[in-house]
Amino acid sequence: MYDYVHRTMYSDELKTSEDKLLKVFSNDLFISKERKVLNENGKHLMDELMKIKTMDQGYDFQYCWVPIEKNQTDSTYEWFNKNQTKFGQLSIKIEDGTNRLTDIQIGHYIGETEKNLFRSMSCTQTTAGAIVRGKREGLNDVKPNAKVLALYEESVYWQEATFLDKAEDGFWVQVSPNLSKVKTSQIVPLEIVKGDLTYYRKNNQFVRTIIADVSGTKVSIYDTDGKKVTLNRNELFFKINTYESIDTESQLFSH
Repeated sequence: MYDYVHRTMYSDELKTSEDKLLKVFSNDLFISKERKVLNENGKHLMDELMKIKTMDQGYDFQYCWVPIEKNQTDSTYEWFNKNQTKFGQLSIKIEDGTNRLTDIQIGHYIGETEKNLFRSMSCTQTTAGAIVRGKREGLNDVKPNAKVLALYEESVYWQEATFLDKAEDGFWVQVSPNLSKVKTSQIVPLEIVKGDLTYYRKNNQFVRTIIADVSGTKVSIYDTDGKKVTLNRNELFFKINTYESIDTESQLFSH
């Protein structure tokens, strides 16, 4: 649902966008289940969305094509604007076996002073994620004992490790917490920034979240309740951003 709404708000013509949104609006936003005429709540929601879409330097200027995710549940999705000072939230429910949009709120700026903040900002580095960013940087400057992100093929997650040496068919790294020496097929330079998607373990499961702050080896994340929690950097796991178009099998920096 997020992809559908986001893409039409971002790139479709006004009438096309309105038509697409009507198709996914909840029955609760129409006068009757025939879904032909919006009720007052439906009209208000559509008017607000169209205002944001048509305003000068609106949604497509203040938000990134590849989302900076804030939080996700079974029925809601939240994503940040470019500088992570405001965010959008959409809510859904299942009606007749189909996901339907019950509400969407998009935080945005209307003043020229605030909008000027975005003119020099690029979405590329933040939304690429830690792994793609590292692949683009390459391994030329990675020396023994440097901190890297290493791929664990059995889990498809990447985690912090210490680079030891090149192997015949990969790289030798040392991993926490037991400091064991293991071989991996891929590593990237360790460069984690605010806004990156990451995973942490909770009740023996991987939970996806977003990085709120980075301070040396300490990283603040948002937990499932939306509160900031500080973890050690080596407690985090990473995957290639699933919204990024990239061949996850290619080794862009073979030794």
